[in-house]
Amino acid sequence: MVKKFLVSSIVALGIAHAGSLYSGFSIVPQAQYKFDNSTLKTKPLLGFNFGFVKDYKSGVIVGGKIETVYGKIKDSSDWTGSFDIDGHLGYRFYPSFNMPLDTYGIIGYRHSKIGDTGANGIGFGIGIALRKGWFRPVIEYTYFKMKVNSADFDDKRFTIGIDAAQF
Repeated sequence: MVKKFLVSSIVALGIAHAGSLYSGFSIVPQAQYKFDNSTLKTKPLLGFNFGFVKDYKSGVIVGGKIETVYGKIKDSSDWTGSFDIDGHLGYRFYPSFNMPLDTYGIIGYRHSKIGDTGANGIGFGIGIALRKGWFRPVIEYTYFKMKVNSADFDDKRFTIGIDAAQF
């Protein structure tokens, strides 16, 4: 119930205020889940996202994203996947090649499933997106503190993606 409310609220906010709506694909070359003294690593995870970015004349950008990723854990038969809701706040500037570059901070919620085990957490990150025509190459790093039952673990990801954006 809470998840449905959050998703519908963010989508509604995005549609109401978006300067640009976008959707696209993401690749996480490797996610790392750190439990106590052991670390699980994944094979590349593939994902899909939907989001929005609104920019202001001052250069401030506000946005958000809903993303799902899915893939296999290395050296295991287990699958992993996640559902993420992120908010973005940042600044747009124009480097010498005269194309807008978005730099932003990320804060969000993540629900992950590793094998049959579900986990929830909140986290933060940083991102850079180059806006050119209909394509928006993106690089992001995120760190989420996850909880499953009474155990805690860290979820670290470096993500690259290309969004087909409407400007």
